[in-house]
Amino acid sequence: MGKHFPERVNGLIYIDAVQAYEYEPEVGEHCPDVAQASIDLFKYKESFYNTQRVRDDEGNYLPFADFNTLNELFEYDRVTPDYRGITAPAIAINHLPEQTEDLLLGAGEPRQPCFEALNKMNYLGVARFVSQMENADVAAIQRSQHTIHMVTPYKLAAIMKNWIPREITTSQ
Repeated sequence: MGKHFPERVNGLIYIDAVQAYEYEPEVGEHCPDVAQASIDLFKYKESFYNTQRVRDDEGNYLPFADFNTLNELFEYDRVTPDYRGITAPAIAINHLPEQTEDLLLGAGEPRQPCFEALNKMNYLGVARFVSQMENADVAAIQRSQHTIHMVTPYKLAAIMKNWIPREITTSQ
């Protein structure tokens, strides 16, 4: 959106979404528990779908990703992100893997090589984001997880509430 329709974008918020996915095989090699927990999550996706959805004020479930589309997404080889050409202000809000006590619920106790692989994937992704973006900010949420919107929602909201008026209103 930011690259192809810049006139429609006032700002971009990347929520734990700037990893260097070309290092994902290394994460799988050193983090079998994390990889298996991710597989298990999608094996039981119907349970995940029914327990992780959000309701509106009337008690109706808000729209959720269609699992056929999600399956296609996970079968698609990830493309190395290219942030060049995005001129809108942007912020990447990430968790810090080395500070995550329960990296992924049910994943067990990750070993040091696992954390090193995860850190490499995360920090190299952040470095790419910062080096390619004209208006890039980065924030980290300590003691969180990849699902920072669920684990630390108040910290996430506080960062966004602070960033939006400062960056988006001043850039217009």
